[in-house]
Amino acid sequence: MVSLLYLFPPLTLFAQEEGAKGQELSSEPSAISSELSYVYDPAGKRDPFLPRLGVTPPPVCAEEPQTPLQGYEVGQLKLVGVIWNLQEPRALVEDGAGMGYIITRGTPIGSSCGAVKSIEPGQVVIEEYYYDFYGDRQAREVFMELAASPEKKEGENK
Repeated sequence: MVSLLYLFPPLTLFAQEEGAKGQELSSEPSAISSELSYVYDPAGKRDPFLPRLGVTPPPVCAEEPQTPLQGYEVGQLKLVGVIWNLQEPRALVEDGAGMGYIITRGTPIGSSCGAVKSIEPGQVVIEEYYYDFYGDRQAREVFMELAASPEKKEGENK
């Protein structure tokens, strides 16, 4: 049988050594703290210990959706067609159920208070709003592009 004293040496020696170290260290911080003259003033600063992700920003669009297009995210809609040779260009977008909607410049679209900014050949530009990491409201442009038909892609490869 192995002796426990062999595996675990007496703790009294370690306790004395750590006590001596503690005495040496306790005298050093008082010397350092007397040399520092900076005092932190938290007035007007954000608390760094509060999580930014836990703070919920206000809703981007406070009003209820007034049109069916405002009930969808822009990514849930598909651009099906663009009518370009008119005074006011128009586009046709389709939701996941296959329901089609005609949009023009200024049409409210998306759940982030977006609106159609411009309709160009082959794409629609939508400006929508979001809140960034710091809680500031920012605008971004989202592009919906017209998907090329499979027949056209085959013809391009020849």
